[in-house]
Amino acid sequence: MQFCDLKCVHASAPKEDMDGSRSCMTFTAIWCELYKKHVMKSQPCGEKVERNISKKTGTQDTGRSAQ
Repeated sequence: MQFCDLKCVHASAPKEDMDGSRSCMTFTAIWCELYKKHVMKSQPCGEKVERNISKKTGTQDTGRSAQ
């Protein structure tokens, strides 16, 4: 089972102030671009796609191909 967190390509910090999300890394809200809404961090998710972080460059590969 997968859980919602910021390691997902669809996840980002909330776009608006809520529950201390912009001021503390222990926030509970995550913006899900796939669902276009805020979701709870650590809730079960069947759509999670892990980000790939390049150890050489430190940049992230979202797994999407450039077109």
